[in-house]
Amino acid sequence: MIRRLFSLFSTLESRTYYIFTFLILITILSTQLISYYFTQRSIIDATNTQKGYAMERLTYQIDSYMQTMEKVAGAVISSQETQQFFGNDSRETSKAKLEEYLASFLQAREDITTIALFGFDGRTATSSPDTDISPYVDITGQKWYREAEQHPDRPYISSAQVQNLFFGDYPWVVSMSLSFMDQHTGEPLGIILVDMNFNRIRELCQPIMQEPPEYIFILDQHGDYVYHPQQQLVFSGITSEPTRELMQPETQSPLELNGKSYITRKTETAQWHVVCVTELQGNIAQWRYVQVSYASIGLLAFIVVGLMANLLSRSITRPVKELSEVMQQVDKNNFNITADIDSTEEIQQLAD
Repeated sequence: MIRRLFSLFSTLESRTYYIFTFLILITILSTQLISYYFTQRSIIDATNTQKGYAMERLTYQIDSYMQTMEKVAGAVISSQETQQFFGNDSRETSKAKLEEYLASFLQAREDITTIALFGFDGRTATSSPDTDISPYVDITGQKWYREAEQHPDRPYISSAQVQNLFFGDYPWVVSMSLSFMDQHTGEPLGIILVDMNFNRIRELCQPIMQEPPEYIFILDQHGDYVYHPQQQLVFSGITSEPTRELMQPETQSPLELNGKSYITRKTETAQWHVVCVTELQGNIAQWRYVQVSYASIGLLAFIVVGLMANLLSRSITRPVKELSEVMQQVDKNNFNITADIDSTEEIQQLAD
C-alpha cells in the first residue's frame, strides 16, 4: 500500500502535478474560507445595524407610550374630582363622581386595566368600584407604593407582575405609580397607581420581530424581566437569558454569545433595557444557499485550475522526457539522431 502510494510520485511529471495541485488547493481553500468569513461578518454587521435602527424606533415608541401613561396619571391627579375628594374641601358625594371619572379612562383605553388612588389619610378610589380590594394586601408595603412615596419627583415603573390588588382578578400588568399633592397647598395627598395591560408591551414589540427564532425581551433597570415571549418558562427557571452580561455597563451592543446576537437599547423614561435576540446563522434567510454557492465556486475553480496545472506540468516534463529518449539513443551509439525539441531556451541549449 505504501509502495503504491510512493509510486504516484516516482516521476517528475507526477511530482510536479501533485505539488502544483496541492499548492493550488491550499490557495483556493484559504481564499474561500477568508471570503466566506468576511461575507458572513458583513451580512451579520449589516443585519445588526438594521436591527439597531429598528430597536431605536421601538424604544422611542415605548418612551412615547410611557409618557402618555404619565400624562394620563397627571390628568387624573390634577382633576377637580381628585383634588376635591382628597383635598381639604372633601365631600362624601364626590367619591362616586371620582370613580366614575376614573372608569371613563378604562372605557377609552383598553391598554389600562386599573387606575387607583390611595390617600395618605386612608381614603381610596378605584376605577372598578364594584370590585373589592383584597384585605390581605398591604398597600403601603407594595414596592410601587414605597417607591412613589420615597421619590415623589418622578414616576415609578415596575417590572411585569401579577396584580393581586382585587379579589378574583389577577392580570399580568406593568404598574406606574406617582405621588400626588394638593395643587393649592402643596401638601402630599397620596399615591396614584396605573396598571398597564401586559399585552400592550407585547404589541409594541411584535412589528420589530421577524420569524422565530428571533424575539425581543425587556429588562428593567435592576435586571428583572418586564417582558419575555416565554414569560412563564423564564420565571420557572426552564429557560434563561444572559442578563448579568447584558446589564454590565461595559458590555457593548451587539453582544455575541452562544451563537446568538443580543442587540440592546435603553429607554429614557423607564430606564428599561430592550433586547433583540437573533441567531447568528439566522441572519440570512437562505444561508444554506450561500454555503452551497461558495462550495460550488471553490470546486469549479479547483477543477479548472487543476486542469491548468496538469497542462503546465506536462509542458515542463514533456521536453525533459523527449530529451531523455534522445540521450538513450545516443547511449546506444546512435550519433545521427537529432533532438528536435520545442521548449524553453534552457532545454533547447541542452538539446543542441
